[in-house]
Amino acid sequence: MQAARILVDGQSDLVLDYGIPPEAGDVKPGCRVQVPLRNRTATGTVLTLSEPAPAWKDRLKPILKLIDPEPLISPVMMNLASWAADYYSVALDQMIRCLLPETVRQENTAEKMRKMVYLEKTPAQEELDALYRKAPRQAQMLDYFSSAKQQSAPWRHSAPEP
Repeated sequence: MQAARILVDGQSDLVLDYGIPPEAGDVKPGCRVQVPLRNRTATGTVLTLSEPAPAWKDRLKPILKLIDPEPLISPVMMNLASWAADYYSVALDQMIRCLLPETVRQENTAEKMRKMVYLEKTPAQEELDALYRKAPRQAQMLDYFSSAKQQSAPWRHSAPEP
């Protein structure tokens, strides 16, 4: 069984080794996982993979679940973090904490929702002209979406440039 060094989320600087059972899936550095920690479960980020020492091979607790099948930290960013940790003589977990925002590292991070705006029908020119007189910013938005190739966009709080 291969081992994974995991940076456990939370206020502490816990970096622990866990076994990777076959049912955990394709665990890679940068992936988020769920692990047992004392009498509860915790989430963490996989830092490195290695072969455990023979004395520890059967004593490692297994990873419970792979949360993100794709790494949140790309291999290029993991290499950069490793290089920076070596260059600045700091622990790799400190570099990883710099790469992942605290909201991601919180234990109960829920999936984020992305608000989208969709144009259901293109307004007639008379409707658009009347709207420009009453609510110019709304008319600007409708005009923007009706002239755009893509009739959906992420919701932002600022109006698009005309």
